Amino acid sequence: MSKVEYLSRLDYIWKRDMAAAGLKPNVRRSSIEEEELEPFDIETNAATLVNLAVEMMQSLQRFNSHLFQNYELRVGIDCGPSMAGVVGNNKPIYDVWGNAVNVASRMETTGEMGRIQVTEETAQILMNVGYECQCRGKVFVKEIGRASCRERV
Repeated sequence: MSKVEYLSRLDYIWKRDMAAAGLKPNVRRSSIEEEELEPFDIETNAATLVNLAVEMMQSLQRFNSHLFQNYELRVGIDCGPSMAGVVGNNKPIYDVWGNAVNVASRMETTGEMGRIQVTEETAQILMNVGYECQCRGKVFVKEIGRASCRERV
């Protein structure tokens, strides 16, 4: 797999891996002025996650062909602000919070195997940088209701 800057593996819960792009672990918002922050490049971060998902799916296909298995991935992606940090006193862990994290998880759980499901807003960002996305229609998403979703083609 390719090396990607600012890509973080976050968590592994119930057979799910979570990753985030654009996190800058050495930057503390409380210690610098707003003007000193680098601009948030949402297009690059979205593309990074899609490229990672595609590479993971291709690697899994190669694995399956060599070992006669039929494993599949289901991926959900959303873009937006989040907050990251270390929590816990006895057993500290690095974690990320935010609506984008929750919605990405919902995109994964309501998506189809072998596909990358994104929100309408994320699809627009991806299409602006040359990705094709097809409309999946309205999908019931827990805690959101019926949401318009797209899949990366």
